Amino acid sequence: MDISPEMRARVAQLLGRPPRGLQEVITSAAGDPLVIRVASLVDDKPFPTLYWLVDPDLCYRIDQAEAGGLIRQFQQHVD
Repeated sequence: MDISPEMRARVAQLLGRPPRGLQEVITSAAGDPLVIRVASLVDDKPFPTLYWLVDPDLCYRIDQAEAGGLIRQFQQHVD
């Protein structure tokens, strides 16, 4: 998938730095970046996080869910 220079710039703005190993950008219906996928190897080194959530609203909503105990609930379910 070719990623336009404009989309690369928008992702960099959201991350606060240029993305390294960027391979794909998943967008909303409006064309805003939601999630990015990066290469498993960046600069010939393993890059452990393949997917990054970049949408500020989604990041905030997930943060609120985690702060409200969601991870604890998941852990209790697993245990």
